[in-house]
Amino acid sequence: MVDIDTHRLVYVRAGHDRLLLLRQGHILSLGGEGPFGGFWETEQLRLGEEEIVLLPGDRLVLYTDGLTDVLAEDEHLFGLERVKQLVQSCIPCSPSALCEQVFAHLVAYCGRMAQFDDMTMLVMQVD
Repeated sequence: MVDIDTHRLVYVRAGHDRLLLLRQGHILSLGGEGPFGGFWETEQLRLGEEEIVLLPGDRLVLYTDGLTDVLAEDEHLFGLERVKQLVQSCIPCSPSALCEQVFAHLVAYCGRMAQFDDMTMLVMQVD
């Protein structure tokens, strides 16, 4: 949840990949406790609410694991570190151009391999 007046972000990580925060040219993975999606017992379910104040110019990047799990023709995963490097290289781009660049790169990476997972990305910029 984002309070647009105070720029306060409150979130819960429930097995999702960590949010990425682009701040002043750096990329940070936001923390939070949460289980690996779909693999928990009800009594073991621990979700920690996290809070951060977003600054003007910050960008929040949310994505599904379909981006990190893209397979190349040699069956190597694209991986989280490459996603981070790719997002960081697109920092000067607008949020929509950042998404376009990331998806274009992922399509080129997988070549003729079929997409087997959803690929979703949302970039939010704080003005």
